[in-house]
Amino acid sequence: MTFTLVNDGDTGNWSDNAYAYDFPSGAPAAGELDVIGVNMFSGTMTTPSGWTLARTTSTTAGGTCHQYLIYKVAGGSDPSSVELANDISGGGAVLCWARWSASGTIAADATGGGTPTATSNSDAASTPAVSLPLAGAGELAVAYGGGFNGPAIGGVTWGGGFTAAASGDDGFNGVSDAMGYDLSASGAQAPELSWTSGTMSAQFMMAQAFTAASASSPAGLLMAGIV
Repeated sequence: MTFTLVNDGDTGNWSDNAYAYDFPSGAPAAGELDVIGVNMFSGTMTTPSGWTLARTTSTTAGGTCHQYLIYKVAGGSDPSSVELANDISGGGAVLCWARWSASGTIAADATGGGTPTATSNSDAASTPAVSLPLAGAGELAVAYGGGFNGPAIGGVTWGGGFTAAASGDDGFNGVSDAMGYDLSASGAQAPELSWTSGTMSAQFMMAQAFTAASASSPAGLLMAGIV
């Protein structure tokens, strides 16, 4: 299986209860994977129709923030934007988005186990450790982390074999986030995120892996209903 990053982007400082995010690359092609991470202060979000909630958590230091990691594999006639319904009030929110293509049928790795989501509510300039077991080699691992109540995130560094994608902040509430990925992950994943712009009162990290079964593989034949 071979994954390719198509594009990534971020946005911050939005407080619209029906926020529409326009994908920088327009509508996805059939089979492409869109992943969105959201860090939201003073509000909660509803998973958009047709999307899947992979991870969610919350932090409380400095104020309550809710974090979400959602994804969707395009069916072929998908729109060029997604509406993120929420009840945010007087707070701020940020998101990171990325899109991948693959040489097979993309699906979430449902292996389970490990600790794929973690939070910390004490001052730090890095995220808490997570562990993400994988079903096999050559998978796509996506990590989303950040924090709240501190300076705008800057000097972002990813470790654990992960490459930086988008990152950003809301510009006034100290809500920050960053997305990273590993295109050929194998074994248990342990993404690491740190920054040099200063400590934040709360931090979070979450991760999800994806497989891409070829049409001739046993998994691909099963998906196609041949076996």
